[in-house]
Amino acid sequence: MDNATNNVVAGNMIEKEWPTIFFTRCTCHCIDLLFEDIAKCAWIDIVLRSALKIIVFITRKQYILAIFRTLSKKDLVKPSTTRFAYSFILLSNLVDDKVYGGLRRMFVSDQWCKWKGSKTKKAEEVVSIVFYANFWSNVKMIMTICKPILKVLRLADREGATMGLIYEVTQTMMKEINNMRGIDPLMLEEIKNCCLNRCSMFLTPLHITGYVLHPLWTGNGQEITHEMNIGWMTTIMRYANGNDALRSVLIDEFYAYRKQMGDMFHLPMAKEYDKMQNPVKWWEIFGTSTPNLMKLAIRVLSQGISASPCERNWSTFSLIHTKRRNRLSPTHVEKLVYCHTNLRLLKKIKERAYAPLEITMAMIDEEEDEERLLKLQREQEMMQNEENDVLSSVIAHLEDNTQDEDDIYNFDDIDGHESLDET
Repeated sequence: MDNATNNVVAGNMIEKEWPTIFFTRCTCHCIDLLFEDIAKCAWIDIVLRSALKIIVFITRKQYILAIFRTLSKKDLVKPSTTRFAYSFILLSNLVDDKVYGGLRRMFVSDQWCKWKGSKTKKAEEVVSIVFYANFWSNVKMIMTICKPILKVLRLADREGATMGLIYEVTQTMMKEINNMRGIDPLMLEEIKNCCLNRCSMFLTPLHITGYVLHPLWTGNGQEITHEMNIGWMTTIMRYANGNDALRSVLIDEFYAYRKQMGDMFHLPMAKEYDKMQNPVKWWEIFGTSTPNLMKLAIRVLSQGISASPCERNWSTFSLIHTKRRNRLSPTHVEKLVYCHTNLRLLKKIKERAYAPLEITMAMIDEEEDEERLLKLQREQEMMQNEENDVLSSVIAHLEDNTQDEDDIYNFDDIDGHESLDET
């Protein structure tokens, strides 16, 4: 659920009224807050400001940008506030060998020396930053720290079932940060405290349950710690909701699952890595000997961990109803959003059929740190440009037409239908 204060209060009220319902915070927003906390560290703030000076100086001067593009095989990433952790994506882009080499070649080129603005105070400040070795070593240090955190963000900022993966990825992140060498201990301790504070915001017993029920981690010699045991027991007590018989059965079936007892868990094909990558499908095939635990596992492992898909729908609302387009009634705005959302779903269904939205670790490991976030940013910008043109013509037609809009567009056919959904 979204992390707005009113939503958090509402979630807590729902949990008290219906204990079997779990309130979980948006992981993406929590990780974004973590990056904001890290960016507030004094030494990191200085590096980020210096990096922005370089990028803004080059991208806002067309002549300098043209020189840079002739000398660099990779373009600069421009600042943006629409994606999570974008400042650290900028640093990752800057430290790339193609961009780094292009910057240094540009500031010693004849074109730069002949440019009248090369002697200004701003230009000289940017040149001094680019050729300051300590700046680049700090950038690399920041990227080393942020690399495991970006992996968590890449997992969280997805549509699909990720509940069984987030706890393991978060614990791996903390281990990697703890084991880092060559970083000042006080600086590293500050980063670790930021990570612990934000991870405690979104990790709940439900996330722990997803971890202990995911066959991939069980097959890797998973050890149940005291914290995990408490999380698992909390989940089954709330799930049973006073039903002692169900709680006892779940404990017995969980023991059978852990010890690979029964007709299915010990089968060689149940231990194949490719099958364990898809936990919901795995439980549907191999969990029949523990039916009660299978039902719980499928419910938990089918959950998402982020409100990002909902925010994309909110973006559609803001795209349709703006300060200039404010004559539409709420009913018509809702119906336009309905049409837009379902058209996008139909397009996805045509592209990949009814594929289950299960996320695997292979998907995460194969991506570069910034690849998915930059791709989402480009897609969002292209989509907004295309939809602005289409919606402008549609809404202008709606506003100018004097007849009853419901009769013209037959919006009544839409009422009463539920939104399409992917399975």
